[in-house]
Amino acid sequence: MEVLQQKRFDKIRENAASILYCTEQKINQLKECDISEVEQQITMNKESFTQILANFSEKNVPAAARLTDKLLEKENDEIMRLYLIHNRQILAMNFEGVEVAREFAEKEYKVAKEMYKSLKKDEDVVYVPLFEACMGAWSVCRWDEDFKQAEDYLLEGKAIAENDGNRDRQQLAQMLYLGWKRLQNSQDIELEKISIVAGQTYDLKDVDYTKHQFLGNFYASYCELGLSKEHFQQTESIDESLKKSGFLNMIYNLEGRSYEVQNHCIVMLSQAFEKGNLWDLTKVYSQLAMAYWNFIVFGELNYMRQALVFLIVQHSLAKKLKWKTYQRLALINIGHIFNALGLLNEAESILTEALSACRQVSDKTTESMVIGALGTTYRKLGLYDKAICYHTQRLQHCQNVNHLRGISTYLSELALDFWTANDLDQVEIKLKQAIMYQELMRSKLGQEDVSRVANFDFNQRGSYNFMQSVLVKHGKIKSALAVSELARGRALANLIMRNVKESESGTESWLYDDSKICSTQLGDSLMEEILKDFYLTADEMDSTILVYTMAPELNQNGLLEPWLYIWVVKSKDYLQPGEDRVAFRRVSCSNVLIPNKTSEKDDPLSKLSRSFGQMTLKEELLNKDHDEAHGAPINSSLSSKRSENCSKSVIEKSTLYQILCDLELVQAVNRTFPDVSEEEEQKKRGQENSKINKMERITISEEEKSKVKETLQYYYHMCIGEIADVLPQPRSECDIPRLIIIPHSNLFSIPFSLLLSPEEKYLVEDYIISYSPSLKILRLLQSRLNILRNKQGSAELKVTAFGNPKMAPKHELKELEHGEAELQMVQQIFGTNHCTVVNQNAATKEEFINSLQACNILHVVSHATVEDPYKEGFGDDRGDYSVQGCLVMAPSDITPDGLVHSRDLQNLDCICQLIVLSCCMTALGKPSGDGVLGLYRSLLAGGATGVLGTLWKIRDDTTPLLMEKFYKYFVEDEDAPKAMRLAMISFMKEGFYSKEWGAFVFVGVSGFKTQIQST
Repeated sequence: MEVLQQKRFDKIRENAASILYCTEQKINQLKECDISEVEQQITMNKESFTQILANFSEKNVPAAARLTDKLLEKENDEIMRLYLIHNRQILAMNFEGVEVAREFAEKEYKVAKEMYKSLKKDEDVVYVPLFEACMGAWSVCRWDEDFKQAEDYLLEGKAIAENDGNRDRQQLAQMLYLGWKRLQNSQDIELEKISIVAGQTYDLKDVDYTKHQFLGNFYASYCELGLSKEHFQQTESIDESLKKSGFLNMIYNLEGRSYEVQNHCIVMLSQAFEKGNLWDLTKVYSQLAMAYWNFIVFGELNYMRQALVFLIVQHSLAKKLKWKTYQRLALINIGHIFNALGLLNEAESILTEALSACRQVSDKTTESMVIGALGTTYRKLGLYDKAICYHTQRLQHCQNVNHLRGISTYLSELALDFWTANDLDQVEIKLKQAIMYQELMRSKLGQEDVSRVANFDFNQRGSYNFMQSVLVKHGKIKSALAVSELARGRALANLIMRNVKESESGTESWLYDDSKICSTQLGDSLMEEILKDFYLTADEMDSTILVYTMAPELNQNGLLEPWLYIWVVKSKDYLQPGEDRVAFRRVSCSNVLIPNKTSEKDDPLSKLSRSFGQMTLKEELLNKDHDEAHGAPINSSLSSKRSENCSKSVIEKSTLYQILCDLELVQAVNRTFPDVSEEEEQKKRGQENSKINKMERITISEEEKSKVKETLQYYYHMCIGEIADVLPQPRSECDIPRLIIIPHSNLFSIPFSLLLSPEEKYLVEDYIISYSPSLKILRLLQSRLNILRNKQGSAELKVTAFGNPKMAPKHELKELEHGEAELQMVQQIFGTNHCTVVNQNAATKEEFINSLQACNILHVVSHATVEDPYKEGFGDDRGDYSVQGCLVMAPSDITPDGLVHSRDLQNLDCICQLIVLSCCMTALGKPSGDGVLGLYRSLLAGGATGVLGTLWKIRDDTTPLLMEKFYKYFVEDEDAPKAMRLAMISFMKEGFYSKEWGAFVFVGVSGFKTQIQST
């Protein structure tokens, strides 16, 4: 093990050394660049002197420094010399370092001071050079960590601006001073001063930019991320080139939007390298390391190597530039990674070095960060009292400066400390406190849906899942159910709420007021309110509700093991005498036994086994190759394989359950279905060309066909078998019980209808099945349905059969041979007076959106994809929380590609009570704590109340037959889940293979009075 570990680190150091060598070579190459042409331009265009030099400085930092030195030797004009010295100081910061930059800054200050003393005070030219010299010297001294001298320069510059009388310089100085005080953790910054700054408008671009930068940093320091993003986005709108600043990367990393950070950083990295800007390179490597660290805390262990390489490069460049702050930050993050790897002695050593460096310059903020990291080291070493002491110190510092994220993080760390010390009461107290602060931060995220989804997955879901484990351990099963409800579907619920009248349920309800989590302190009153809504929903919908959570539990060794929690909430009509409304089962996923297993390579459940069953923290944990699935990212060439042989000790974060979310369970089912002929393959309504579909066709050999039954029986055992004894049983064919399934993460991809009991009965034979991302969403959708019913009143039902479009030639998609017949079938069932067909060239994106806002039922026949087919990006798609997926429609002048993206749908005012997506894989998407980030989510967010979608590719020839049965049953019973069950059973009895009828799932609510009968 030690030899293997040493080889790994040798490789990491080798990679870092290669990057540093290439960087040094690039700097040398840029230094030798021919500057004669630029020098000649300056000589011939004295009036454009500053602009020419600025443009060249932006393209080639080392050569621009050489040119500036040459110009300084010849320049006699004092003002021009000051400009050159100032420019040279900036160039020095960018590639030579703080010490060289300080020499030029102090030289600039000295010249400007002499000019100030010698010239008349009523000349504006006196003030500008000295003011800029003071501010430049302040900035350099700050990075040189000579804080006393830095403040002296800043105060002198502020006084100069006040004497000057120039409004812009006065306000610029005031902003820099307030920012400096906040940086020093000063508590005397009145909010009134901040609001004055925010309310001012500025004529000069530089001043306006500084205002938004200052406010962005200020709000970020208080975790007001929504306001912070607004101001940082303003800096980019002022000047497109300011995107290189990377301010938004800081916010996106805090929110967990690591994909966007990667993409931005890769662009910035290339630009900084090409111009030889080591200062920017150092910042970019720091941001990239943070993005990869985000993956590590999610359990993505293979990112250790990349993060360490970036951190070593960051430390080396910062050392070269004498940028001490970034040196210490690199050491802290390397210490975090060593902690994760279980290299605890090494972690303690490097963190102690960082602590000493902080204390040498009285850097209290970074010192507090080191102390927090050391606390984690001591917990892993079993020194619980010391861990609690260090984490308490870190927590107190975060509280002193009101840093919400730090407070929540170290309350969570203390909860882990007390867990390992076996003090469950303190665990529950600290976790509740952590969740309160996380909820407070959530309220400050702004309105971006992607931020809400990412933040919950990255910053909140782990605490909620840990809380469920603690409550289960305490025997508080019903409270754990209530907490599980708060851990899912939150962002989607916020979107749906826009289309629901609060008066439907009252503003006091937890359904409409997220702040009740904090106001009740996650107390018993809130738990009881949520439980009552579970009971009320089960009774009103005459359903049994199944709630699933894939939860990690810390074992006695302080390591996480995966468990599946299942709650069963029964309606009162199905309760037995003396039976409780809630039943609970806890299914271990640590030792999954797969009968008749052949080999890891051949077994269709091997991926499930590795991710779910082998989570017993073996050395081989990371050797988990990702096979491409139907729902996998299109840009598959960018996906990286898992690294091998990483230490087991990394699995000690409460957010480890994210590994469980990486299963893509539907793949195991899809892989087990038999091969289809090439002719059948061409008939599918999936993506058929190289641009829209880069996924390999999934086929299996004949001998694997027998594993279909085994696979479905396994899923039955895992998800249903343990609760079968408490589920209601059918009383007759006319009295079939309903199941509302609230899955978790990739369990959304399980075809529950096909789960096979030991008696070889499909689950759909005994139950009417529907899905919902959460109880809250279910109740909000029911309220929305009530609103739509009231609006409809006695008006006739409007149905639109939409699709079979003439697609853009660029997609190279095959025509749907049976698509037109399916559309005509829908119209025939509902009647031409009630159903309109929109097809061929008329089936455009614009008409599709119009139909969503004009009809009650929308039936869609077309091709679909689970992701954005032409999405551009560089990084790994982890950390990408954008809602993807699209339908392919006919091109138009407005939308030449004809693609209807998911993101186009979630802000509509859709009035559809039922949307049927008779297309491939429309119920799939990236799993998150918010459900599945795909088409059905956007349609529900946009106002629909029920969506029927598919879990895999469906055939073009048999699907119309299934849909015909569905609609015939639907117009009789006006109930989509029930109609789908009857259609499935009919197909099953007629001998169709389960793959042909089991793909459809209904998400949402159904049931409304139609104004027509079958024709």
